[in-house]
Amino acid sequence: MMMSTRYQVAISWFIITCSLACSPEKKTEQNNADSTVSFDKVAAESAAVLNQLHNAAREINSACPVQIDPATRLDSAQVLSEAALQFNYTLITASRDDIDLQQLEVTTKPALIESVKTNSAMNDLRDHSITMVYNYRDRNGEYLLKIPVTPTDYAR
Repeated sequence: MMMSTRYQVAISWFIITCSLACSPEKKTEQNNADSTVSFDKVAAESAAVLNQLHNAAREINSACPVQIDPATRLDSAQVLSEAALQFNYTLITASRDDIDLQQLEVTTKPALIESVKTNSAMNDLRDHSITMVYNYRDRNGEYLLKIPVTPTDYAR
């Protein structure tokens, strides 16, 4: 399971990072530390990030479904907010009754967090404080679990 999770993360982050890094609306740093951040500027940056996430989700969805490994398929991505993006996966070889959900989360979440922390291709996502939500379903389409990776998780 650990290896398949790394492949999932690598593909997902690669697609999103390309979208964020290539965008002319990429978040910029404030040049003057003493200047006041206006509501309009914050709203514009938030809208730009939301637009970038929607573009990334469209790109991912146009390539889906993607077989990540023999047991895992990326079905789609969806924007939950200007600070959250969800990936929808199917574990195609297992049914809900066959899976220890607690063990799945215990083994998968640390690998997801570590990948977010150490992969330089994820810099833009970290800079934008994006929460990534990994949503898993079984081969029958039954919900298994969601694993969020938050800015607090990857800042540790």
